[in-house]
Amino acid sequence: MTARSGTPWLVARATMSKKIVANIDDARLNTPVQRIERDSAGVTVHSARGSERFDHVVLAAHSDQALAMLAEPSASEAQVLGAICYQPNLAVLHTDTSVLPERTAAWAAWNYERAGDSAQESSRVCLHYLLNKLQPLPFAQPIVESLNPVRPIARHKILAEFDYSHPVFDLAAIAAQKRVPELQGQQHTWYCGAWTGYCFHEDGLKSGLAAADALLASIRVEMDKPRRDRAIAELQRVAMDDVAVVPTHFQENVWATRKGLVLSPRMDESTLAEAIRRE
Repeated sequence: MTARSGTPWLVARATMSKKIVANIDDARLNTPVQRIERDSAGVTVHSARGSERFDHVVLAAHSDQALAMLAEPSASEAQVLGAICYQPNLAVLHTDTSVLPERTAAWAAWNYERAGDSAQESSRVCLHYLLNKLQPLPFAQPIVESLNPVRPIARHKILAEFDYSHPVFDLAAIAAQKRVPELQGQQHTWYCGAWTGYCFHEDGLKSGLAAADALLASIRVEMDKPRRDRAIAELQRVAMDDVAVVPTHFQENVWATRKGLVLSPRMDESTLAEAIRRE
């Protein structure tokens, strides 16, 4: 679809969660993490499925949820993750168009409604999202999502209600956001989420890519060879599954050694002393 300004809107044809897990062989949905324990060799994740061992863990969750999962957070983790407060918000999905402007020509994708009470107005914002203008829905019936409605919505027109928590970006939260980079990689733990930015979906994507890049960079300097090899093998598998690779170049390498020594060649063309042995 296209907004009036001419800006193109790209819309996923399936839910984001389904698209994300579609190519993941081992996706654990509806499996809450109960506790994460960390040591010098890696992390142990405890859930209803039991305890599982991993080299690293990426916490793509709200900061308060991430903090609650850590069995023994460091002082800096407790300070940064605990500095961000969250505000409860009610979202109502419905077909009651009475909450929209009287003139249909004024209906927008986002419709702000001011509360009559100043205390209510200052506590939580009220927005009515006209989803038909945000996504190409396959029907003409107006579908509205009201965030913190300031007046009653017809009960027989309510489709669903959801409770959300959104971060409050006060001075303490903004200061904490600036300290997130110092947490990355501590005790094999990485953090990402929309809370690291302005809480839009794009912020979550940007944060996730940054955490992945930082994790990959750390592997390059990983001194534990078995762990490094496991990580590189997994990265190669993901890359091959994600991108169609057509070989257009075949290379042959020749190694020469002194008599009596044998070198076992590597696929990455690296020459390591530990790969040389006596005949």
